[in-house]
Amino acid sequence: MNVNHGITDTGKLKTIEIDKYEPIPDKPRRCRAVGQASKQEIFDQLKDHLEYVGMLPDEYFIISTQQPESIPENWRDFTCNVSYGGSEGIYLDISLNTASGSQSFITGKTLSEDVESFLNMSRAAAECNLMLNGNGSVKALPRDIAEYLEYMSEIEDKDYSIEDTDEMER
Repeated sequence: MNVNHGITDTGKLKTIEIDKYEPIPDKPRRCRAVGQASKQEIFDQLKDHLEYVGMLPDEYFIISTQQPESIPENWRDFTCNVSYGGSEGIYLDISLNTASGSQSFITGKTLSEDVESFLNMSRAAAECNLMLNGNGSVKALPRDIAEYLEYMSEIEDKDYSIEDTDEMER
């Protein structure tokens, strides 16, 4: 199965594999845990996926540098919350939850404050929840994302000139 940007070649969503496993040589079809992906590796995969599906927050999307680089063995899940900021914009806060508490993992922000932007950030939070809490599983794409990706691939397949683009906007 080929995977690009978190999407398989059959058009399904491949979630981010947090736990890492390797085969046990003398036991066919068996494997053992060998640790977790690094926070940077997880961040890079998530950012790439959000950018590809058109959901990356427009102001910033940054990883927290306050916590250790590795995912602790006692990790449980990730939570994604969307809220209006104190001064301006809408925030997407992603936390890593462990048996010993919660730690900030990623923060995203858009400067827009309208309802549509809040709903877009909420949709991005849902996508992050799927990508981060699936631990490598494959899921059917939501229809809106599948349609968006199909639309984008059709546009990329065509060679529009500037004049064609202006005409399409009218």
